Amino acid sequence: MKKQKTAYIFECDSAWIEALQQTFEPWKEKVIIADKYVSDVTDSHNISLNDFFKDKQIDFIKADIEGAEVKMLQGASEILKRNNLKILACAYHKPNDAKDIKVILENYGFTAEYSKGYMIIFSKGFLFPKPNLRKGLIRAAKN
Repeated sequence: MKKQKTAYIFECDSAWIEALQQTFEPWKEKVIIADKYVSDVTDSHNISLNDFFKDKQIDFIKADIEGAEVKMLQGASEILKRNNLKILACAYHKPNDAKDIKVILENYGFTAEYSKGYMIIFSKGFLFPKPNLRKGLIRAAKN
């Protein structure tokens, strides 16, 4: 946290907010915790990155948001157009996430690559019709 000017964390679960506040206590003047889900819309529970960062310059996005990564990118069109930034996004939550996220980023001029290897997804009580291997992460940069 020494290099970061400001870090923004989006979390809606009150139990996690308290844990995050405790974790980032030494840097509380630099860490802003927003009580919202990141999405493609802005309403009482959600916020789009376009709306949240309307007047702010950002240079890095790390997203592990339980399958809402595509919606996050859809709500970040202006951010993706106007900022030279790096993105690290989870791509394993939904079967098509890796491909969909990579296509969105490349359409905005990002160079994107998958992490090496695959993750195997297990689901208790559910048998997948074929092996369920997925890419774990996408790293992308726009310079």
